[in-house]
Amino acid sequence: MLPSRGELARGAALLTATGALALLFIASYVGALHNPTPHGVPIAVAGPASLREQIERGGALKAIAKPDAAAVRKAIDDRAVEGGVVASSRGVEVITVPAASPIEAQLLRERLAPQLNAKVTEVHSLPASDPRGLAPFYAVVGWLVAGYLGATVLGLVFGEVPAGAKRATVRLAGMILYALVLGFAGAAIVQAIALPGNYLGVALVGAGVVLAAGAATLGLQSAFGLVGTGVAILVLVVVGNPSASGAAATHLLPQPWRAVGPLIPTGAGTEALRNIAYFDGHALGQPILVLVVWTLAGAALAMTLSRRRATRDPQVTEAEAVAGTAAA
Repeated sequence: MLPSRGELARGAALLTATGALALLFIASYVGALHNPTPHGVPIAVAGPASLREQIERGGALKAIAKPDAAAVRKAIDDRAVEGGVVASSRGVEVITVPAASPIEAQLLRERLAPQLNAKVTEVHSLPASDPRGLAPFYAVVGWLVAGYLGATVLGLVFGEVPAGAKRATVRLAGMILYALVLGFAGAAIVQAIALPGNYLGVALVGAGVVLAAGAATLGLQSAFGLVGTGVAILVLVVVGNPSASGAAATHLLPQPWRAVGPLIPTGAGTEALRNIAYFDGHALGQPILVLVVWTLAGAALAMTLSRRRATRDPQVTEAEAVAGTAAA
């Protein structure tokens, strides 16, 4: 039996949407990563104004004045800057930070140090198990995939817009439990292979990434149906992956990736894991806030739309009441 016109139209529409998503994927990755170029990379500088002016020439680096070498080191440890320069009676010292970004560290070592005739000191080095600093990014990508796929499965089981608040609550509770299991199990795997740092911190960030991606996908599915999963992939993967400071640090990306990267769970999770593993847990406030906001926004959207559906369809509310009486 030949397919109907409706089936052909639906198939054509889905293929068109899938092809468009693939083309956006190509455009986003190539656009963001084809030519990493420094844009105002923040560098802490303890030295005269003339030294800061020399460092900022060309716009690749942004010199942030500090009173002394101790303040420069503290700014590096706190993740406020990506490197440092200290001028003293003994000469000029350039401080590189490979754990922040190997490419930025190479920039300071190979271009800035010769320009200033400076010696090079390395802090926060990367371990042999993660020589390019990519383990946090790849771990987050895995947790992210788990989040939107888990939400898709829950949508298939309970409905993309669950029939009433109770089913929506069960779906969300399942997402939370799933996120915790994946967070702790994933942390055990990634720490056994490559990533140092506090296990509990890594596990909680992993769970947070799964939950943020999953809750956002649940909310988008509630709003747009099956298309919501595609929207989630568009934002979290197509835009989020190349802007997540994985292959190239945020300050090396063009706009708009440079601006939006830290505001997407992919970038926030990568930064949080990096800071736990290599910077003793400093500067976790913003990335954790991003994960929390995405989680709450997705959950609120999903619950709100489920309640509205129950209000519009009295049979849903009646069915829940009957189910509750039967359970009692």
